[in-house]
Amino acid sequence: MLQIRPPGPDADKWPGDWLRLTEAFFPSLRQAVASRALDSGAIQRALDAWQWSAVSVAEERLSFPEAMCRMRIMLWCADHLQRSASLRDQAQPAVLTQLPPNAPAEVRERADWSLACARILQGEASRKRIAVPIALADEMIQLKGGIATLVFEVYSPGNGRLALNPEETFRILPDEDFTESLSRAWRIALEVAKDEDGRSEFPDVVWRVIRESPSMSGLEEQAFFESAGLRLKGRITGRSASGAALRGFRHLLRGTDPKPDVFVLAQVQRDSTAASRLGSVGGISAKAEAIANAGRCATVIVTEKDKAEAALAISRKNAGTRVEIEVDIPPSIQKLLDDAKKLFDEDRFADGIPVLEKALIVASATKARIAEAKIHLRLGHAFFEGREDGAVAEQHFRKALELVGESPSIARHSALHGLGDMLLWAGRLDEAGAVIQSGLAVAQAQADQDSIARSLISLGLLERALGKAPEAAARFDGAIEILHQLSLVLKGEKRLENAHVLAVCYANKAHLARAEGHREEALALYAKVQEQHAISEDKLNSGKAHLEVGKMHCANADAEAGFQSFKRALEIFLELKNP
Repeated sequence: MLQIRPPGPDADKWPGDWLRLTEAFFPSLRQAVASRALDSGAIQRALDAWQWSAVSVAEERLSFPEAMCRMRIMLWCADHLQRSASLRDQAQPAVLTQLPPNAPAEVRERADWSLACARILQGEASRKRIAVPIALADEMIQLKGGIATLVFEVYSPGNGRLALNPEETFRILPDEDFTESLSRAWRIALEVAKDEDGRSEFPDVVWRVIRESPSMSGLEEQAFFESAGLRLKGRITGRSASGAALRGFRHLLRGTDPKPDVFVLAQVQRDSTAASRLGSVGGISAKAEAIANAGRCATVIVTEKDKAEAALAISRKNAGTRVEIEVDIPPSIQKLLDDAKKLFDEDRFADGIPVLEKALIVASATKARIAEAKIHLRLGHAFFEGREDGAVAEQHFRKALELVGESPSIARHSALHGLGDMLLWAGRLDEAGAVIQSGLAVAQAQADQDSIARSLISLGLLERALGKAPEAAARFDGAIEILHQLSLVLKGEKRLENAHVLAVCYANKAHLARAEGHREEALALYAKVQEQHAISEDKLNSGKAHLEVGKMHCANADAEAGFQSFKRALEIFLELKNP
């Protein structure tokens, strides 16, 4: 049971006693509620004894009057929960989603936070947890930055409330800018969700900040979130975490998990509009260097204004760290892009292309230039891969190239890469060579290893088309080396995509070996193809690889081996319902 002692005669000890009291207050209340052994009268009398002491509190913690107010609210919530459970003769009270009319004024004034207190005090478990990494730095004097994780815990049912996790109340002190920017990001996410699917019911969310990130800590996810040693202490200031918060909130409301190790170095602006919600932040160099120094492969999203500074800070730190421009695509367009991607992932290009064409009309009408470039790029791939319509694909790739501008960027590389592959497929080898070389130069200027590997694959295909098998093999080997290096640091979807590209490399090398009559070498390479498909979970292309192996066995008069390969391919296609 919670024991609160009044201040002793030695005033020098009051700050230490007060610190211990505040840190133990909420956990002890929760334990008392769980055991239904709360003596709220005794606790209130002890708090009253502290009231006159006016303890001197460190600057990075709540002021004494505010801390007293928060403890009174916590105590009221705990007492209300225990009384409610007793009246209903329940082991646990019903979920409290609205304050009763007789709640004290200070409780009503902090209604969102008070309700968060009640839900956690009664032991309600969150329905979901979303974690997004953030980079922190002293934005005024550019001190060395650091990495932390912004954690959102979801409680349903709710009313769309957002509050600091009460367990962190006496540990961290967010300033007004930090709190207001998170609230604005939450409101934007709610409005977007309403526009997307017409919802009117939303969960309640509590947030907290943990030092480091799950991938940096070396701990399993559950251990990471429960580690007391990683809980942030002290002041947290500024608006720069709000861009990452907006990304996390969007995923939370969609029921999806954000990709790990994606950092948003941008803030939700005070005067944000639907067309331009994110703005530049301070301390870009310190934050970008902190991300690069972490030694993780990460994606860093920045505004156009901050791109050059971030790229300079990262370029020599970590070859696997990619700098992207935050384009802040309007929600109406982003929804269409997401819908089209789902269709393309199912190889339903005929259904996905009209969705992208609709998105292009909206982007053109709203002059969303970056969104327009992305749509043209995706349409280029759709017409090239889905319909094999090189003429229309080329138009879209060239329009995307025009829109992204001439400065080196990942977006420019993507446009050059798509155009080069299309020209190569069309047999326009001289043009393809020039475009692919330009793409490689952009990738090297960006120091983006994934883009360099993809350009090397395209050059290998060009060399093969020109009949230069040794040169082609060398290009593929260069790409394979880079991709294996990346596989050591990549996680999640990036690791799966990397494995897919590795499978493409090995398949191209197998094609060279087959063409030169090296059957055993080709079979060994196809075995590596299957190893990578197993990692990427790409069953469709795994089935296609079995078909190629079956053809090789039949060409070598090994009917039984060929039959087994074809049988395995058929099993995979039937499993996918895509024979």
